[in-house]
Amino acid sequence: FFELFEMSGKSPKWYIEEHETFLQKGCPSGTNPHWLPLESNPDVLNAFVHRTGLPTAWEWCDVFGLDEELLAMVPRPCVAICLLFPSKNISRPRRQEYKSIALEGNGKLVADDTFYLWQIEAFGNACGSIAAVHSVAANYLQGTFELQPGPLKTFIDDCKGAHPGEIGVKLADAKDLHEVSETSAEGGATETPDREDDTDNHFIAFVKQGNDLYEMDGCIGYPINHGPTTEDKFLSDAVKVIKDEFISRDPENPHFSLLALCKTA
Repeated sequence: FFELFEMSGKSPKWYIEEHETFLQKGCPSGTNPHWLPLESNPDVLNAFVHRTGLPTAWEWCDVFGLDEELLAMVPRPCVAICLLFPSKNISRPRRQEYKSIALEGNGKLVADDTFYLWQIEAFGNACGSIAAVHSVAANYLQGTFELQPGPLKTFIDDCKGAHPGEIGVKLADAKDLHEVSETSAEGGATETPDREDDTDNHFIAFVKQGNDLYEMDGCIGYPINHGPTTEDKFLSDAVKVIKDEFISRDPENPHFSLLALCKTA
């Protein structure tokens, strides 16, 4: 179904055209049932990543607010952000805007070693699990931390350098990761929505890839390079994008939630 390829810095247009071709061919349906949605709760995401191989010295932590005083409470180093947001007034218009940017030949190049997957239909409500995988993969492959032997390390190692569609299909079919995600979802503090429910909320990740800030959304078609950042400025730079491009589109909506992947021990 897929051809091997080499990336030497791909344009957003390349990703969008590949994504459209992928959808036109009819992506594989996957062998697992649709995934249950993960709650925006550090205990839930920690259960998923720790059971699959992330060392416990690294944890998801709540971000209690976006002003400087509350951001100062986030442990450092902070190497990824998971954003849960109400998608109705945000996702659809943003996806169209960024698709147009890409097809016009604009947008920053995507680094050749970026690990990115498309959220295929077979996933159902798997965006939380996908955001966690994007977060861990980006940092593991850049040497931020090692992963313990287990399903997550095996999956990332096997998919390194692969086509975004191939990675998406492999994750949808990854029985071991799917089972841990299901168990983690069922352990949340609130009632878990059904796997077939049409939820309005959507998870994405922000990571530092090389010296740039990337937005990783498996539904938008390509990793969005938001420009330069540093280890010290990563959190504040990600929060600026979140304020400017997400919260500003639905400012009265209280259903935004941020989790930060941090070293805590």
